[in-house]
Amino acid sequence: MKIAAFLIAAFAAVAPAAALTVEEALLDQLIAKGAPEDGAVAIVGRVPTGLDGDTLDVARLDYNVETGRFVAQVRLASGRLFGMQGKIDDGTDVPVLTRALKTGDIVAPDDVMFVRMAVSRVPRGSVSDADRLIGFSAKRQLRAGLPLRESDVQKPLVVRKGDAVTMVFRAPGIELTSRGRAMTNGGVGDTVAVVNAQSLKQIDAVVPGAGTVNVSRDAAAVN
Repeated sequence: MKIAAFLIAAFAAVAPAAALTVEEALLDQLIAKGAPEDGAVAIVGRVPTGLDGDTLDVARLDYNVETGRFVAQVRLASGRLFGMQGKIDDGTDVPVLTRALKTGDIVAPDDVMFVRMAVSRVPRGSVSDADRLIGFSAKRQLRAGLPLRESDVQKPLVVRKGDAVTMVFRAPGIELTSRGRAMTNGGVGDTVAVVNAQSLKQIDAVVPGAGTVNVSRDAAAVN
């Protein structure tokens, strides 16, 4: 999706820097203690709700270069110290949502940011390319900050089962149209089943946009 790639670049040129995750904030300080710059932090245990990477107050941080393990104490808003531990793992940049989305919401360029995550914490099958998210719609409620699978999103539906559609057949010097009814859902570029309103025969057709399907020469011959 070249349009999506262009929108990502355009947004990056004007958008403020993305907020740091707690893991990224810890990594910045661990690098100064000898951690690899291309690594990522894998925290063992829970992270307190509301802890902000941009304002993370690290009271103590011990790092073992040989094992890659660390122990940290961070100061919470209440002033209480909270202990965390973990290790430096191989890292990868993962696209995540900047906000929660409801079912059917379209993912916009500013809804996506990349965060550095430990490879071991990225679920198998997670999306690695923002182009596989931007312009797609949420199939269910999606939370911010978490890796996503391709099954979490879909092309926005422009034809729904039961919709009346215009069936278009094109050949050199010829364009024929007829009315039909979609039997399956589809987004732009998808193949859907359509019943011709006159012949009542079902054929497959490709969706170019809302309310229209393109019929191939072979399908037209069968119809």
